[in-house]
Amino acid sequence: MCKASGESWTDDDRLSFSSFYTMFRQQFLALGGGGLNLTAGDAMLVYLSVYRYADACESTPSQMKQNLEKLWDEVKVLTEPQAVALSLEPKQGPGEPLLAKLNIFTKPSELKVVFLHEHNAENSAWVRAHDKGIEALQQAFPDRVFITRKENIEPEVDAEQVLEDVAHDNADVVFTSSARMHTACLKVAAQHPKTRILNCSLNAPHPLVRTYYPRAYEVTYLLGMLAGVMAKTDRVGYVAANPVYGIPAAVNAYAQGLKTVRPDAKVVLRWACLQDPAHPLDFSDRQDVEIFYARDNREPEGTHRDYGLVRRMPDGSLQPLGLPVWRWDTFYIEIVRSIFDGAWDSDAAGARAVNYWWGTQRCRGRSITTKTCPQALYSCWT
Repeated sequence: MCKASGESWTDDDRLSFSSFYTMFRQQFLALGGGGLNLTAGDAMLVYLSVYRYADACESTPSQMKQNLEKLWDEVKVLTEPQAVALSLEPKQGPGEPLLAKLNIFTKPSELKVVFLHEHNAENSAWVRAHDKGIEALQQAFPDRVFITRKENIEPEVDAEQVLEDVAHDNADVVFTSSARMHTACLKVAAQHPKTRILNCSLNAPHPLVRTYYPRAYEVTYLLGMLAGVMAKTDRVGYVAANPVYGIPAAVNAYAQGLKTVRPDAKVVLRWACLQDPAHPLDFSDRQDVEIFYARDNREPEGTHRDYGLVRRMPDGSLQPLGLPVWRWDTFYIEIVRSIFDGAWDSDAAGARAVNYWWGTQRCRGRSITTKTCPQALYSCWT
């Protein structure tokens, strides 16, 4: 038996692990791992990120070899100097590969597309924003895309089972809008390679699951400038969701934008995931911080704290100053279009993971103007 995480290991547990590693190493070498510039231990960590340790210990050598074969691209990507192939903007015009044009069999005539949300549209601005993108996708391909939406999916509880169900139901494309579903996506993608699974997150070096996310730091830079212009003190606030990839870059951009108009100003940072009653997220304990950028995925509609720069008024109410609106329709329409065009496979370079990290924005308002782009990923309204 394999010992659960957090429990003390006995000599028998160590012997069991040694036996597991020996069997894994044999299968790794049988698949050609000896010719790769990495160790069996490196490959084992990839394997255990998908398959539970307790289940892996119960596997037969043939089962382990079969499972490892499904993850072979995940293993080989460790040997790449750049594990992630970044797509920095939607492909324009007639950029469809010649092979895709010639091979009509790679082009589906219709697609079953499933969207999975951790929260729901009633209490989550994040879900509402994605739903607008879903509506635009349906309008772009009215007779070719058949969409299903599922809400209130707990990432650590039922996401894996829901993903299994939609894959068995022959879903062609699955978009998961919560970064916390990435692990479940990875596990199911290994078992269903024909289902295209994408996760709304960043910088994940896993070829089995593609990720998509806007370059949020661009708009937070502009909002930092706006905060500096409108602040009455040299302190402004920022409420960050959680310390995942991309969030620190957005906070830094906000600070850099602030300093372009107010060089001596400072950002007071608080985390929505680590709430402290003594340090509320509206900065009501700090009289020197009345303007701040806040993001809370569970805020009800109309509170102006969905995704925006606000000013805390003397009565405690929040006055909206700038609200970036993320254009998820650009992602969904262009990614689905690439599948219809037969260009999906050409986006991947070798065994590398594909991250769609698009970011050109348009911004309109009293204090900020920038060049307008026809494929904007978000707008900033003031």
